[in-house]
Amino acid sequence: MPNGTQEKTDDLTTLSNVLNSNLQTGLHEALLTLGLSKYESQVLASLYVLKESEVKTIALIAQVPMGRIYDALNSLTQNGLIQKIKVRGKPLRYRAYDYKVAIKKMYDNVKGDIDSAITRIMESVTQLQKINIESEPIQEPVEVIFGEGNISMILTDTILRAENNIILTFSVEYLRKYKSALESVAGLDVNKLAICVSEEEKQEVSELGFSYLFLDPDIHIPALKTVFFDDKSRINGVFIDNKLVFLTLPQAGSEPYGIRISHPSLVLTFTFLVQNLVTQLYVPENNE
Repeated sequence: MPNGTQEKTDDLTTLSNVLNSNLQTGLHEALLTLGLSKYESQVLASLYVLKESEVKTIALIAQVPMGRIYDALNSLTQNGLIQKIKVRGKPLRYRAYDYKVAIKKMYDNVKGDIDSAITRIMESVTQLQKINIESEPIQEPVEVIFGEGNISMILTDTILRAENNIILTFSVEYLRKYKSALESVAGLDVNKLAICVSEEEKQEVSELGFSYLFLDPDIHIPALKTVFFDDKSRINGVFIDNKLVFLTLPQAGSEPYGIRISHPSLVLTFTFLVQNLVTQLYVPENNE
């Protein structure tokens, strides 16, 4: 009898080690993302393996201290993710609900928290903006922006400032990387023109609603190298109403960066070259 008990304990310990190893490779992080605590995620994952079990076994498999196991079990029960089973004269047991139902419930809980947080942010910022503090916004003539997320935000902000026209020259890589930001042109009643050097670029900008000017790399690019290219990589740019330029430049180390230019003379230099190019070469192509 003792040997059988020892073998069962050894099997459970082995199962616990395997389960927690798998948790570290994805399941644990996914459950944390859906709002569970560390111990809650370990308990829930263990019950998906055990289906139903008593507290001591759950604690062993989940590797949760007995002093904390009931907190995790009670929380999961209150959130409707597991079921408490009471049978007179027998140890308390717990059973996991179907994981598909649990996922939906966790998602709904997180979504509700996010929606509530967004509402509170919007209400709070609206109230704060009503406070009249005399200050002038700082408008830097040249802004340097680091990081892909920041570039996407500033790119969207730049595009939404357009009143008359947008001229875009983006490589296919950047068209795809910043597609969500570029899609902000959809609601703008402005002229939209993209300068393309490949069929892939033409396809991408057409889907975004741009007309395009196609440049043959062998004929036109050498003359434009100082504007759109450096020695190693393409410089991608957005030109807004001849008064604002946003360039996303080759990466500095591992972090991409961009420059937004509002300095009149610098903007004039860039836009003069671009507008001159468009005037000479632009023949609208029908986007199919």
